[in-house]
Formats: sequence, C-alpha cells, structure tokens
Amino acid sequence: MYIDIYDDFELEGTENIELKLIGDAAILGGQNTTTVSILDNEMTYLEFESAKYSAFESNKTIPNHIEVTVNRLGNIDSYLDVEVQLGDSSAQQGLDFDSPFGFPTWLSFSAGESNKTITIDIFDDFEIEGTETLSLQLIQDPYTYDFIIGEQDKTTISIFDDETSLVEFSQVNYSILEDDPNNPTNQLELFLTRTGPLNDDVKLELYQIGGSAKINSDFQIPFEQIEFQLHGLVDDYYLGSSPSGNNDQGIFLKVSGMEDELVGIVKNTTNLDINSNNFAFV
Repeated sequence: MYIDIYDDFELEGTENIELKLIGDAAILGGQNTTTVSILDNEMTYLEFESAKYSAFESNKTIPNHIEVTVNRLGNIDSYLDVEVQLGDSSAQQGLDFDSPFGFPTWLSFSAGESNKTITIDIFDDFEIEGTETLSLQLIQDPYTYDFIIGEQDKTTISIFDDETSLVEFSQVNYSILEDDPNNPTNQLELFLTRTGPLNDDVKLELYQIGGSAKINSDFQIPFEQIEFQLHGLVDDYYLGSSPSGNNDQGIFLKVSGMEDELVGIVKNTTNLDINSNNFAFV
C-alpha cells in the first residue's frame, strides 16, 4: 500500500494521517490502527534519538559515561540553539552524574549539522540504592518560529546500581497458540535474566496485572514465586494455556522483589498473547 505525499510549500509544521483497518470476515489483530506523520520540509525538527538510555555505575578510576544524541530533521540549512534542561530525576547532578557543561545547557547546531551528542559521566556513590533515573528535556524557544521540538522531546537515563542485583524479563512480548499440535504440553517458557552482584539468593513474585485472559480458564500459573540461586544468571518459568476456543486473549505479567530483597527490577512487565486457533488474523 502506497500513499502519495505532496509538498504544499507552506510553513505549517507536522501534519498527521490516522488510518484504521475495518473488516467483517476476519478477526483483526491488535495493531489495526496506524498514524502517519508528515514532516514539513520547510521546518527544522529537534528530538532525542531515543526515549530511554541506560548505564551502570562503575567503581573504576575512570567513570562510565553515556552519550545522548539529539537529531535534527527537515530543513538543516540554518544555525540554531536549543536548551536542554533536567526533568524530574532521582539521580543527583555532581553526585551520581555530571556533564562537562552541566545542566541546563545549550546545544548549538551549525548550518548542515544533523545531530549533536551530549556526554554524561556516571559516578559510583558506593551506596545500595537501586536504580536511579536522570531525565532530560528539550525546551522550545518561544521567539523562534523556524524549528519545532518533535514528539521525542524527553529522554530518561536509568543508572543501574552496581551494588544491587538486577532482574528483568528477557522479552517484552510473548505469544502462544491455543492447543498447538507442535506444543503438546501447551506451555510457554518465559526467561528472566539477572545481572550485577550474584552473591545471594534472590526471591521474586510473579503476578497478573491485566489482560483479557482469565487465570485457570485461559492460562495457569503453576507457582507464583521465582527464586534465583547463588550465582544464578538465568531462570525460566512455564505458563500453561487452555484451549478455550475464544478470541485471542492477552496477559500482562509483572515481577517484583520480595520484601527485604536487595534486587532491582528493570524490565519488570511482559505481555503474552494467546492466539485462538479457530480464527484468522490480519
């Protein structure tokens, strides 16, 4: 499917097209809508390259550092400045991180320059505190009309504590087919990984936080507690699905640390789609 895009030679900023799939004969998948953004080529657009970054503390003489990129799109023929400010952050400037210019700071783009990089040093404060975050935001100059801050105007940096063990799901999304002949046990294997200090046992709880699938009728959680043994790097967990014959179902799962456990949860949620084998999907 192709859409023709025209240049109307007007200074108007981004315009959007919203599209939706409509069908009667097939069951539509969850991604049945999409949005097309038409960027005005007479404008300059500034935004962070990524909404999320991450870095670990390090107790070495030279601190870890992370590079955050700001991209410039559209018309890049002019010179411009943009301000970068700190947002709500649990990490403290000068104690947990720092930058050669500090924050707030200004980024200066020369004509033809399409990106700028901010280098941030990450320090180790030798405290057991879990993951801290640093938030940065691009600020629109109210007196400048030839550039726009894009949708990615904020970014968050997660600073992982090197004194804390970190656990996460290995995937954000999983899927399984009901009553799959190639999966006679009707089980899905979920993987969790652990990084950081591995010198202790770690216990976690797994529980459902949402989704249309119902426990005991669409799926079964064999046990709700997960335990990493001493020096354990990877643990696996099995969920069972039931051949209920209903439309596709979803499960949102969350893992959290038990009380008094020195463990950080990074990617602590995952989504499981149970696809019915009685329907076609588009």
